[in-house]
This record gives sequence, structure tokens and C-alpha cells, in this order.
Amino acid sequence: MSHSHDHHDHSNCNHDHGHHGSKDKVVNEELALRQQQADKLAKSIVKLIELSNEHKKVVMSKQVAGTVNKADVEFMMKEMKLSKAEAERILKINNSDLKASVDYVFTH
Repeated sequence: MSHSHDHHDHSNCNHDHGHHGSKDKVVNEELALRQQQADKLAKSIVKLIELSNEHKKVVMSKQVAGTVNKADVEFMMKEMKLSKAEAERILKINNSDLKASVDYVFTH
């Protein structure tokens, strides 16, 4: 009985014997699909970071541009022993909410 094909160890084989094709195709399709999904995920992450940065800019600009009640500033200065700049900054951070600003002083 003669064989037209020499048999050898296939564990390190890098040439096609004709019986791995369909399995390789499925694996390659799965890899391609996973790469597409990874690319979509990466794009989504970049977009989220961009939106987060835009949001931070808006929030920070509101804090800086926001006006605070003069009476609240004076109260914070007198009762909490703060400078005018500190009182204004804390009120702005807390959206001009006097109670939140007082709480902030005690917790920070």
C-alpha cells in the first residue's frame, strides 16, 4: 500500500493539507468581527472622552461666570471666617447654594 502523501507531525505545519480551510475561515471571520467591534468600542470611548471634556468646560465656565449673592458672600466671610475670594469661590462651586457652601466648608 503506497501513499502519495508523506505523513509527518502537523503540530508545526505551515502548509495547507486541505482539511483546515473551513475552520480557518471561521476563525478568521470571528477575528475580523472582533476587530470591527474593538474599533467601534475604541471610537465610542474617544467620543465619550470628548463629550466629557466639553461638559467639564461648560461646568467650569459656569462656575467662573456665575454670580453670587453679595449677602451670601458677606455671611460666609463673617460666619465662616473666609476671605472674599474664598467665599465667592465656594459659593460658585456650590451653585450659589448657601447651605451647600457652609456644608462644603465643614467637609473640605
